[in-house]
Amino acid sequence: MQEQAAGNSRQQAKGDGGADAANTGDSKRTASLKNRWGAAIISRIERQKRQPRGGGKGTVRLHLTVSTQGHLMAVTVSQSSGNAKVDQAAVAAVKSARMPRAPKALAPGGYSFTFRTTFTG
Repeated sequence: MQEQAAGNSRQQAKGDGGADAANTGDSKRTASLKNRWGAAIISRIERQKRQPRGGGKGTVRLHLTVSTQGHLMAVTVSQSSGNAKVDQAAVAAVKSARMPRAPKALAPGGYSFTFRTTFTG
């Protein structure tokens, strides 16, 4: 099941609920909680973005997994911008961001998100 988290008009995050998530029977509430958490994660990452040395622009699609405790478990580039410096800057922003904890109502485990971030040069 794919869930979508709101970001600003250039970002969107999709979470898959993680393999460890339990089905609570209240899927709308769970989806809402994941969406809000995903938006908070994107916000933290966007604040950490730094233009790569020498400039560069492009859009990078990233896939990350975050534990409910707020620990980054993995980050990968799922679609390159075509500029290695921009891709590296996007990954660096994710790694330097302090991830928020998940809402307590979400089952413990890791949750995956996919989102795009744009560097304008």
